[in-house]
Amino acid sequence: MTGNKGIWERQYDQAENFLWSLRPIQTLVDYSPLVKEGNVLDLGIGEGRNALYFANKGFEVAGIDISETAIKRSLTAAKEIGVTINAEVNEIKKFEVEENTYSLIILANVLNFFNDKEIKEIIKRAKKD
Repeated sequence: MTGNKGIWERQYDQAENFLWSLRPIQTLVDYSPLVKEGNVLDLGIGEGRNALYFANKGFEVAGIDISETAIKRSLTAAKEIGVTINAEVNEIKKFEVEENTYSLIILANVLNFFNDKEIKEIIKRAKKD
């Protein structure tokens, strides 16, 4: 995914508004009542649509993305709607998930950008939580 950083920067930079919209994925909305109180981690946060949804519901939310532009947009959107999220530029393949920290780890629309071996490693890292 490191080689894709430039691609994603261009995608986000060229989007006039939001590349993905700020509407959360409906499946997460539907199942959100099952998520116990606590922390949420959004791996591949993008512009923050899912992270913002959970922050607005009172969760402590952290997220990472390979795109600096996406992170800036997610933090700006959070400020505009009056919520706080912790978002940073980082690579999913290198990010260490802290054990016993998160009630929910989101990997929405990101695994399809990795090969099978990378996907297995990413899921293994996320599941150790």
